Amino acid sequence: MCVGDFNDCDVSVIARSSNRATATEPVGANPSAVAVTPDGSAVYVTNAGDNTVSVINTCTNMVNTTVPVGADPSAVAVTPDESAVFVANE
Repeated sequence: MCVGDFNDCDVSVIARSSNRATATEPVGANPSAVAVTPDGSAVYVTNAGDNTVSVINTCTNMVNTTVPVGADPSAVAVTPDESAVFVANE
């Protein structure tokens, strides 16, 4: 959910068993795409508003790092062996 001018955005963690949000983690401006690693240990969120990707640790549900990428990232994918993450920029 983003508030105001897209500077305050977050990602919610939803429990499959209850379909309820169990955690909310702040990410960059205007999050637009999500990819999960094959082993489920990390989630990558593109932030089109500030040209970054947030990396969320699924054990802690916290952003580990924010990576600068090209302008207006709009898609993200993780390779099956988790050796690389590809980000498409507009």
